[in-house]
Amino acid sequence: MVLHLTALKIPFIRHVRFDDFRKWEFDFVIPHHKNWEQVSSLSDQTQRRLVVEHGPGLFVAVEVDGGNRMVRNGAAVGRHTGEDDYRKLNAAAIRGWRVLRFTPAMVRSGEALAPFIPGGNGQQKKPPVSSLNN
Repeated sequence: MVLHLTALKIPFIRHVRFDDFRKWEFDFVIPHHKNWEQVSSLSDQTQRRLVVEHGPGLFVAVEVDGGNRMVRNGAAVGRHTGEDDYRKLNAAAIRGWRVLRFTPAMVRSGEALAPFIPGGNGQQKKPPVSSLNN
């Protein structure tokens, strides 16, 4: 997803912690489109401070399911598995976060980018392939 976001010049911050006690973090935090220019001109440290101070008001959280997954005794363990993932997403929702979840296949196809393409309103299934290959 990093390559796609970078190619489309969509600002993002990786691995943003939203719960210090449980050490929960989002895979990505992306500012709302109207704030792209302002946020992208800031340092990484300042962007992270904005996330802490204004979080859901300025940013959308993104989770990519399935990464770093292992299987033990026939059950998936690791990131985005089991009840702890539900607890994490529920805690984020209670705090006002809008969390978008995608599979690795949705990321590879470009479908995960649709909500972030200006004017697309998330309606298009995926961005034009030519925009990802430039």
